[in-house]
Amino acid sequence: ISGRGRLGRPWVSEPGNMYASVLLLDPAPVVKLGTLPFVAALALYATLSELPGLKREALKLKWPNDLLVNSAKISGILLENAVLPNNTLAVVCGFGVNVAHHPDTTLYPATDLHSLGIRTTAAQLHLALANNFASLLHVWNSGQNFAAIRSEWLAHAANLGREITVNLPTERLTGKFIDMDSFGCL
Repeated sequence: ISGRGRLGRPWVSEPGNMYASVLLLDPAPVVKLGTLPFVAALALYATLSELPGLKREALKLKWPNDLLVNSAKISGILLENAVLPNNTLAVVCGFGVNVAHHPDTTLYPATDLHSLGIRTTAAQLHLALANNFASLLHVWNSGQNFAAIRSEWLAHAANLGREITVNLPTERLTGKFIDMDSFGCL
């Protein structure tokens, strides 16, 4: 299965991995939409942290919405939006989790659940993710309660207090990851 990743990068996943998309209509005022990826990332964090045998301290969130296990990427999240003809804002949150396989040629080290000794299925993950995402969307409350999401996200952040590099469409920025503001910006 193939698709599109961040910055138009190709994305490929073998059968046995989990891929899911959810469509949200008018999920928040436009000024709050930038905080939605953190909700998605926390939902995925919660889902994987519930798996027996996966140590919670091995899971970390990499800004803005990657999930790492022992510093290796195990998932991807991509959010895209469009305004429909009736002026409704449509946001698609796409999730991918390396369950049975992981790519060998990536920008960052990658892993999968089966390689870590975790036996689960894409269907089991999908159900848990749907429940966790729904719960966290309720907490987020259309962006009105991002403070709670931000606090929980930072509690599981990778590289907090360390130097990081952020790859933007036209440049790379390097600096110390000190905090995240009320809009999710570093």
